Amino acid sequence: MTTSTDVYYETVWKSKCSSNEKSFLASWQGLSLFSHSMLVLFLPFYAFTTYCILKKTPRSMDSVKFVLLNAHCWSCYCDILVCSLITPYFFFPTVSGFPVGLLRVLGVPTSAQVFIGIVSCLFMGTSLVPLFENRSSSIPSNRFRITKKRTRCIYYLFNCTVIFGYLIPPFCNIPEQESAKLFLLQTIPCPTEEFFYTEVFVWTIDKFWYNYTWMTTASMILIISSQILFYSICCIYYLYISTAVMISPKTRKYQRFFFLATIAQVVVPLIFLIIPVISVLLFIYFDYYNQALNNSCVLLESFHGFASTIIITLVHHPYRTFLIKVVTSNSVSQLSNQQIPVMGTSLVALFENRSSCIPNNRFRIKKKRTRFLYYLFNCTVIIGYLIPTFCNIPEQESAKLFLLQKVPCPTEEFFYTDVFVWAIDQFWYDYLWIATGSIILILFSQVIFYTICCIYYLYFSTAVIISPKTRKYQRSFFLGTVAQAVVPFIFFVIPVASVLLFIYFDYYNQALNNSCVLIVSLHGFASTITIALVHHPYRTFLIKVVTFYRSSEFFPKSQINTMTTSTDVYYETVWKSKCSSNEKSLLASWQGLSLFSHSMLVVFLPFYAFTTYCILKKTPKTMDSVKFVLLNAHFWSCYCDILICSLITPYFFFPTVSGFPVGFLRVLGVPTSAQTFIGCVSLLFMATSLVALFENRSNCILSNRFRITKQSTRFLYYLFNCTLIIGYLIPPFCNIPEQESAKLFLLQTIPCPTEEFFYTDVFVWTIDKFWSNYIWVASGSIVLIILFQMIFYAICCVYYLYFSTAVIISPKTRKYQRSFFLGTVAQVVVPFIFYVIPLATVISFFHFDYYNQTLNNSIALLLSFHGFASSSIITLVHHPYRTFLIKVVTFNRGPGKSTFLGS
Repeated sequence: MTTSTDVYYETVWKSKCSSNEKSFLASWQGLSLFSHSMLVLFLPFYAFTTYCILKKTPRSMDSVKFVLLNAHCWSCYCDILVCSLITPYFFFPTVSGFPVGLLRVLGVPTSAQVFIGIVSCLFMGTSLVPLFENRSSSIPSNRFRITKKRTRCIYYLFNCTVIFGYLIPPFCNIPEQESAKLFLLQTIPCPTEEFFYTEVFVWTIDKFWYNYTWMTTASMILIISSQILFYSICCIYYLYISTAVMISPKTRKYQRFFFLATIAQVVVPLIFLIIPVISVLLFIYFDYYNQALNNSCVLLESFHGFASTIIITLVHHPYRTFLIKVVTSNSVSQLSNQQIPVMGTSLVALFENRSSCIPNNRFRIKKKRTRFLYYLFNCTVIIGYLIPTFCNIPEQESAKLFLLQKVPCPTEEFFYTDVFVWAIDQFWYDYLWIATGSIILILFSQVIFYTICCIYYLYFSTAVIISPKTRKYQRSFFLGTVAQAVVPFIFFVIPVASVLLFIYFDYYNQALNNSCVLIVSLHGFASTITIALVHHPYRTFLIKVVTFYRSSEFFPKSQINTMTTSTDVYYETVWKSKCSSNEKSLLASWQGLSLFSHSMLVVFLPFYAFTTYCILKKTPKTMDSVKFVLLNAHFWSCYCDILICSLITPYFFFPTVSGFPVGFLRVLGVPTSAQTFIGCVSLLFMATSLVALFENRSNCILSNRFRITKQSTRFLYYLFNCTLIIGYLIPPFCNIPEQESAKLFLLQTIPCPTEEFFYTDVFVWTIDKFWSNYIWVASGSIVLIILFQMIFYAICCVYYLYFSTAVIISPKTRKYQRSFFLGTVAQVVVPFIFYVIPLATVISFFHFDYYNQTLNNSIALLLSFHGFASSSIITLVHHPYRTFLIKVVTFNRGPGKSTFLGS
C-alpha cells in the first residue's frame, strides 16, 4: 500500500497508531534520562573497585590482579557503552534500532556503534575466561593448565579473532535502509514515533543473514561458556575431589575461597544479562512489541557492571575489609540509644494529633504552648535517664576481659576493634534495663491512651459535633495510623524478644546478633511502604505511577447492567467495540497457560521421581522415624504441582472469585466445582503434611513434654485437622450462584476480560458479599491454625534442642537432631516463597480491583514451582540424599568421602 515510511506515517500511523498511549519510559528521552542518571550513580563504585584492585590487592593475590582488573574494566566499559556512549533504542522483535548516546552526537556511524557494542559485549564474556583459566592454572597438579605465555597469547588471540571474524559478513550485507524500514512495519505496524523521524539502523531483513547472526552469536556465547565451564570443572576436581597433594591444606583452602568468590563475581551479575536476553528471545519468538519493555531490557542490562563491581568488593576479603574501613571511617560506630525512644515519641505525636482532631474529645491538647511543654518533658526524660550511665562508663580493657567470661569465643573483631562496653557493674546494668523499659512503657501508655480516646469518640460516643462524612474520614485515617505504627513495630518486637532471650539464656551467636540489627533496619522501610499503602491519596498516586497513569476504570460501573441482559449481548455490543483491540500476549491466553504449565511439568517430573527414589531407597536407618512424614510431605507437594500444571491448570479471573480449568480433568468431564474443591482441599492437606513434619521432629525429642506418644491420639489429631479443612468448604459450595447472572455481575469489576470469559464455562464461586467474606475469613483462619501448629512445634524444637539443659540425649544425637531440624525448616521455608509471592499479589489485586490476565496466569505458573523447589531443597539439605546426588552427577568418580559440608 505504501511506497515510503513518510507515506506510511501520514496515511497509516497517524490514523491508527497516534492515539496509542505512550509512557515516558517508551520514549528515547526517557531511556536517555534514566541511563545517564544511572551512570552518574554507578561511576563512583567503578572507580572505588578499580582503586581496590590496583592499591589494595595483597601480594598473595598478585597472580590474579591483572585478570581481575581486566574483567572489571570490560564490565564497566560495557556499562558505560550502554548507559552513555551508545545507549541503544531497540525495536525488538526486529533487528533494528538507533543510538541516543554521546557517540551519536560525535557523528560516529550507527553501524560502527553496533559493531563496537557487540564486540565489546563478547570481549567482556572473553575476559571472564582468563579469570577461570588463571584459577585453573594456579593449581600445580592440574594437567590442563597453560604454562607458557606464548600459548596463552595465541589462545586469547584466537578467541578475539573469531569474535571479529564472524561479524564481518553480516556487516558487508547491510540492506537498503528505507525499504528495510518499510519491511519491518509488517512486523511492528505501530512503532513509536521515533521510528519515522530518526535514522533507524536495520541490520538485516534477509532470512539467511538473520539466521546467520543468531546462530553464530549463540555459537560464540556457547564457545565462551564452554571454556569457562571447562576451567570451572578443572578447579572443582583438583580443589575438592582429587587426592593428589601438591599444595598445602592452607593454600588449598585459600584457592577454594578465591574460586568460590570468582564464581559469585561472575554468576550474580549474570542475572542482569540473562533476564534481558531471555525477554528479547521471547519478544522475537512471539513477535511481541512493547517499547517500554525494550527500553527496560537495556536499562536492566546496564546493571551488570554495577552488580559485578559490588560483588568484587564484597566477596574478596582484602577489598571487603577496606570497604568496611572506609564506610565506618576506621572506627566502630556507636549507635545512639536515644534514637529509638525519640522515634517512639514521634509515634506519640501521631496518635495525639488524631486524638486532638476530634472536637468533642475532652482530653485534647488545645494550646501549642502546652503541646510544646509536653513533648519537651518527654524528650528531657529520655535524655536525662541516659546521662548517669554515660558518666559511669567502665575502664574498657578490663571490661572487655570481664565480658570474655560470658562470651569466651567472640568473633575476631572483638580483639582488634575499639569495642565499646557500656556497663559491667550490676547496678548500672539493672538501671539500664529498668530505666529503658520504663521509658518504653511511658511512651507506650501514652500511645494507648490516645488510641483509646480515638476509639471511644469515633466509634462509641453519641455526642454529635462532626458530620458522618468527617467521622468516616477520621476513622479511616485513624485505622491507617494504627497500621502505620503496628506493622513496622514487628521489626522491633522480633529483635528485642530475641535479644531478651539471648540475655536470659546467656546465649551468644554473632550471626543472630547481626541479623537482629538487620531486621531492626527494616523498620523504616516497612513504615514507608505502609504509609504509602494505607493512606488513600498516597496509594492512589502510587497506583498511577506503577501503572504509568493508565485508568483502570474503563467503564462506569453503573453502565454495564443497564446496557446488557446477558454475556452474549455484552460481548457483541460492548466488548467487541471497546475491548477487542486490547493487545493480548500469549501468556494471557489459555493456550499460553496450558503450554507453559505442561512444559514445566515435563521438566519437573524427573526431579519429583529422583527425590521420591532418594527418600525410599537412600534414607539411612537413623532417619527411619522421619521417612514416612518426609515422603508424605513430598507427595502432597508434587501432587499439588501436578494439579496446577496438568490436571486442573486454573485460568483465574482475579480480582474476582472465578475462572475455568484447562487441564486433563476438564477433558475427562470432571465438573469445575469439583475441581475447585479438589484444588482447595489438596493445597490445605499439603500444608497439614508440613505440620506432621514438624510434629515428628518435636516428638523425637525425649525431654519434650508436649510430644504425642500414642498413635490413636495422633490419628485423631490429624483426622480433626482434615475434617476441619473439608468441613469449612461445604457451606460455600452449597451456595453457588446462578452462573449467567454471576458472570454479568463480574463484568462490573472486570469490564474487559479476555475473550475466553465469554466462550468457556467460567465457574463463579460466589458474588454474594457474605459468602465472599466467609471464604476469605475461613480460609485465612484455617491457614493461621495450620501455621500456628507448625510454629508451636518449631518453638518446641528450638527450646529443647538449643536452650533446655535437660540431658536425655547424647551431644551427638542432639547435634544430628539440630541439623535435621534446620534441614526441615529450609525444606518448608524456601519453597514457601512460591506461595507467599502469588498470594500477596492476589490480595493486592483484590484490594486495588486490578485486573491483568498475564499476571493472573503468571501467578498460576509461579505456584507450580513450589513442588519443584521443595524437591530440590529436600535433595540438597539432607546429607544422605545430597551425597547420592553428587555421586549421580559426578558418575561415582572420586573417593567415597564428600568434601561438601554435612547437614
